[in-house]
Amino acid sequence: MEDKAVQDREDTELKGVSPAATNGHVSEKPGKAKKKRGAVIRNRIVKTVAEFIGTWTLVFIGVGSVVISPVVKFGFMQPATEGDYASNLSIAICFGLAIVAMAYSIGNVSGAHVNPAVSAAVFLAGRMDLIDMLLYWLAQFSGALFGAGCVYGIVQGDPDYSLAIVGMASNGYGMGYGDGYVLGSCFAIELLTSALFYIVVLGSTGKGTTVNAGLAIGLTLTAIHIMTIPVTGCSVNPARSFASAVIAGGKALQQVWLFFAAPFLASIIVGLVYRFKLLELIDEDECSQEKEKIEKAV
Repeated sequence: MEDKAVQDREDTELKGVSPAATNGHVSEKPGKAKKKRGAVIRNRIVKTVAEFIGTWTLVFIGVGSVVISPVVKFGFMQPATEGDYASNLSIAICFGLAIVAMAYSIGNVSGAHVNPAVSAAVFLAGRMDLIDMLLYWLAQFSGALFGAGCVYGIVQGDPDYSLAIVGMASNGYGMGYGDGYVLGSCFAIELLTSALFYIVVLGSTGKGTTVNAGLAIGLTLTAIHIMTIPVTGCSVNPARSFASAVIAGGKALQQVWLFFAAPFLASIIVGLVYRFKLLELIDEDECSQEKEKIEKAV
């Protein structure tokens, strides 16, 4: 027994845990705790940087596909000159492929949320803490602004480009934008498509998911864009809408509230759905075992 006690003490020390224990509890060595705190801080920085890069990529590729080759009928983004213009399909594919690329490149680092509303849903579902969510938001909004800024800087080299005419792929609603859908219809489609998108994100990245999650998320975003571009330009992402609106200013900035309200409302709904496991199956065998334990205890 003494040999066993000595061995246990040595094993404990090798793991960096103090052998002094009270009531069966052991305390970590100061050095071990300090290293752990350092690792936590470093990991948070790395995840924040990953979200910045991911959101920058989404906006740079997605918004760039509209502004550099603007769609003929897109409200604020009427082309300045005749020529070959991107279609709604090509824009949707650019947004979808950008998400797929980020899912497989930074997904294992930060989860590749690249969307403040997705982070909010993940937080409400109990899958991340408040500090991480706030850091993600900081990275996402700044990354989106940088992405839109890069696009705006590039198109300054086009003598035919005009911010007032072509715009910055801003989202909007009402007369003068897209097909002129009224506010209620625009809010409804943004709320529903955002909820659908967040369900795909949380559902495909939860327990028992596969490596195809990134593809499912990207294809869903593509489909949503194809459907929604004529209505609102398709947001489902407050950071993407905010970045375009800040640079475009004017009407785009006045209407950006909708593209915060609808996605964040959807994130609250979806986050709570997953928090209370309303879309998760119950393990029947586990329930049977628990029932047997209760019956035996009684």
